[in-house]
Amino acid sequence: HITNLRDVIKTRVREFPGNPVFLHKEVKGGPYVPVSTEQYDHDIDSLGTALFTRVKKGSRVAILAETRYEWYVSYLASTNGIGCVVPIDKELKTNEIMNCLERAHVDMLVFSSSKLESVNEFYGKIPSIKHYVCMDDIDDERFILYSNFIKEGEKLLEGGDKTFTEATIDPEEMTILLFTSGTTAKSKAVMLCQRNICKNLMSMFSMLYIDRNDIFFSVLPLHHTYECTCGFLGQVYRGTTISLCSGLRYITSEIKEAKPTCILMVPAMLE
Repeated sequence: HITNLRDVIKTRVREFPGNPVFLHKEVKGGPYVPVSTEQYDHDIDSLGTALFTRVKKGSRVAILAETRYEWYVSYLASTNGIGCVVPIDKELKTNEIMNCLERAHVDMLVFSSSKLESVNEFYGKIPSIKHYVCMDDIDDERFILYSNFIKEGEKLLEGGDKTFTEATIDPEEMTILLFTSGTTAKSKAVMLCQRNICKNLMSMFSMLYIDRNDIFFSVLPLHHTYECTCGFLGQVYRGTTISLCSGLRYITSEIKEAKPTCILMVPAMLE
């Protein structure tokens, strides 16, 4: 039984110690590198603690990036104590990204350097955004570097800072704000609370059994609630290992390499 998403990661640490939570590639074409549950939990707490030095409780943190390890860390670091996480579709055009950020009243943007061109276009034009965090080490004084932020949080944790780790989580409060695809009209903002997600997870895995022996292959975009709930949070909940796909053209080769037992599909992919 879980009541919030902090339960999801903390229960995993307790129930599945040492089991890799992710297999990711630090270099495209390179070997899969495992990330332990303990490391993931530590990185979440480190980033969350660092976030509290820049934003106050109740703030909204947007994520704009491809599927990568830092995305998963940023998601739980934002929603598990800070306030509300706002996943943004990386395929949107710059004006559409800007529109979502403005409508969501985002306080901080965590982004990948692959989206730097778009960020440069709207930098300084969205009054609510006070801080920009880049997932990659680039030489630009406008941005906080993710790697430095993690180290900053680690030092605070070592010094006894419990601002994030003991922050209250109201399971009924909106801590996830999603945008629909907008294929038929202007995209709509969908407000979710952690109780919504936890009920989904418990219901889903009362029907489908997976455990720590399974490997899940993540192909679909993480900003979508299907992949995020079933392919990310659900896998962390059940103790499986998530293998990250480097892109559509790598699917067949990486399936052979990762040997997954689970995968989420959509019709276009099957075709």
